[in-house]
Formats: sequence, structure tokens, C-alpha cells
Amino acid sequence: MRIPKQQLREGRIKALQKVKKEKIRKKGLVGLGSIILLCIGFIFSVQQSPTLASFAAKIPGLSTLVELIQDNKGIQDAIDHNYYEELGLMQSKDGKTVTLHGAIIDEYNVFLNYDFDFTQKVANHNQYNIEILQAGKLIMEGTSSRGTMDDADGPVSHSKHKFEMHLLKPIDRELLDFKVTITFYDGTILEFPFTLKNPLAKTKVTKANKEVKVNGQRFTISEIRRTPLRIAIDIEENPNNTMKILSYEGMAIHLNTGNQRELIMNGLTAFQSENQTSTTYLFQSNYFYDADEMTIIFDEIMAVPKDDHFIEVNFATNEVLYIPNYIDWDISIHNNEVTIKSKTSEARQYVMYAIKEDGSRIDGSNVRLYTDGQFKTTFSDYNGKAKIIIHFFDNPIGENVKVPIILQ
Repeated sequence: MRIPKQQLREGRIKALQKVKKEKIRKKGLVGLGSIILLCIGFIFSVQQSPTLASFAAKIPGLSTLVELIQDNKGIQDAIDHNYYEELGLMQSKDGKTVTLHGAIIDEYNVFLNYDFDFTQKVANHNQYNIEILQAGKLIMEGTSSRGTMDDADGPVSHSKHKFEMHLLKPIDRELLDFKVTITFYDGTILEFPFTLKNPLAKTKVTKANKEVKVNGQRFTISEIRRTPLRIAIDIEENPNNTMKILSYEGMAIHLNTGNQRELIMNGLTAFQSENQTSTTYLFQSNYFYDADEMTIIFDEIMAVPKDDHFIEVNFATNEVLYIPNYIDWDISIHNNEVTIKSKTSEARQYVMYAIKEDGSRIDGSNVRLYTDGQFKTTFSDYNGKAKIIIHFFDNPIGENVKVPIILQ
């Protein structure tokens, strides 16, 4: 079932009218021109006005966008330039209703916002699988993230969701028929076929190949891809380095147009290549604004001695077998749960995955950060020895590093 677009527009107008009435009470009179300006400048106004944002957040489909706009200038730009496709699709089955509000899709990215409604409150509303098909073919090669937009952890009858996917290879720009399939925890399947009205925007690619040297360590900014949803920057670490670069802190992009873009704040921010030789960092997009030069800024670059960036443990005996001598953490293991507390810094995601004795990888799950500085994660279904790879340690080898790039 498709929600009439007129109904969605009326919802927006009602929100704007409520804001108007409030302003009339305060200032006496607001003319028709002011209402028109409010409508035209809706996205800008949401960012600037907590009052308007609060009203807009109550309108189905807009509440998720309001939160995203406030955190992501790239999504704001996509909406401003009519690249967000309003879908308004609804399907119901077995006491579940899913409303697919809209989508932003480009060659390398998929973004969806949707709501769940249940006839009875459920606690497992996050237990579902989502698949995206283009022209009947499953889109598989990529990294995805999903989450609720209303911090709904307990039993709920309504929840707001978003789904994001970054693809390793571009999809066909000419194929505009898509289908979203959502499979719930009990096997209920709901499908949403749709056709995009606008063609997929062409990716702007810059082969940078810019080598950077910091305190004797080298890395290369190899490629930059700009799409309506994200700026993707590939960084390759030099294999001859004597230190292992763990993280690039406080990354930002300054454009010669005067704009600035930060890393994605909520959602997928970075991922490694399969051979772990390069990392792709995802920034808020500037696709719709011309710029011929950017400067990538690194507040700090963290590194530790090469081949000594792991903690060895035995999950069967809850023992910590090896800790590098530069580590200042208290580490404990209980029932496959690893607890780390730094003695000198606030809690961070210190580790993400481990390598088992057979060389295979096991990812940590149920990640938690506590105000007392503790970090916890769980490595389930394994009772042997493993090397837990260190993801972050506070040891800067460079600060305020600036790298200019000429865009193609």
C-alpha cells in the first residue's frame, strides 16, 4: 500500500502551521510570505529551530530525517537537491506493519528510513534481516549498519529505523528497479518493490595517490570517491612501517569552497579491505557543491610497535596470557566477556575482533562503554586461545597533520 503523498505534505504543512501559530502569539502577525519561506527553508529551519524540529519529529517519516539532518550535512544536501526519494510504502502481515518512508541510493550507497508497528508490544523488534535487490539481483558486496532512531530497547509497539549500506563495487546506474525485503525473527516476510524516479548520480573519483610521512611512518591516500551520500577516502598503510597505525583521530575535510565535512557521526564510519591493507573512511558528502581542492586534517595519528598490537587470551580458562608492555589497561575475562579499563584515558572501543588458533576471525559483539571508563565486549561460542587485536591505544605519533588534495 502506498501512502498518498498529499497526506505526507499535509503533515508537513500542519507542523509548519503549528510553528506559525506559536510565532503569532509571540510576535503578533506572520504573513503568507513567511509561511512560504518556512516551507522552502524547511531543512535549514529544522537545523536552526528546536521548536520546528520538535513538531516535525512527530510526523511519520520525518522524525528519522530530522535526526539525520541535524547530524549529517550530506543527507541535508541530498534532500535540498531532491535526491531523496519519498516512497510512502506500507505492508502489513502477522500483526506487523512496516512503512518504508524513503530512500537515497547512489552507485556506492543505500540509505533507507522506515518504521515498525506491532499490534502488541514486542521486545525483539531489532531482530530482523534486510535485503536489497536491484533488477532482481541481490546487492551483497558491501558493509552495512542498521539501528533504531528512538533508543527503543524495551518492548514497544512502534519503532523508527534506518539502514545504511556502503558497497565495495558500484551498482549499475541505469537499473532503477529495486526491492527491499524484510524478514522478521518469526519468519514473517514483507517486500517493497519500487522504481526510482531519478537516475543514480555518477560518482566523482579522484586518484590521489598522495603519500604522507609522519614521524618516520608512511601512509598513502590512494583514492577519493564522492557520491550524494558519502565521501569515501581510501588510506593504505606502508608495509615497511616500523609501527602499526591504529587510528586517525579527529579526521575532517576542509574544502576550498569554505565548507567542512566530518566523519559520519551515526552509522557506518569506516571499514577495512578484505586483506586488511587499506581502510576506507566515510565522510558526510559535499557532492552537490563544486570544489577543486580539499585538505584532509588529522588531529592525531595513533600507532604502536608493529607486530605487537594484540592481547593473547585463553577463553577456556579466563586467562590473559600476554599483554604488550606499553599497555596500561586492567584486563579481565569472564564467560567470553572481555572487560578493559584504561588507567589514564576515558573508555574507547579498544578492541573489535580476535584471531583464533586456526587463523580465523571472531568478532566482538554486545559492545558497551561505561562512564567509569570500562569497555566490555563479548566473543561468543569459542573456548580456546586467541589473539585479540588492539583497535585503539592513546599513543599519538603525529598531531594536526594537514594533507592538501587536488580533486579531479
